[in-house]
Amino acid sequence: MATGASQYENILISRPDPGVELITLNRPKALNALNSALFIELNEALKKADEDANVGTIVITGSDKAFAGTFVVCVFRVPGS
Repeated sequence: MATGASQYENILISRPDPGVELITLNRPKALNALNSALFIELNEALKKADEDANVGTIVITGSDKAFAGTFVVCVFRVPGS
């Protein structure tokens, strides 16, 4: 499996086969719960893979026990609304 150096903290990128980009959600302690940082990294990685003429397939998977837990949402209420 070919693996390059990753600039990401929440995902891992690899090329297990020619033309295949494997994106692994990598927050195992949080059961790969989706948060803003992960979404930003995932969107960036997907955009790069989509623009790469050598990528024909993108596979998204989760590390350890879970594909993805929950989405971490912070809601702030404005007083008087």
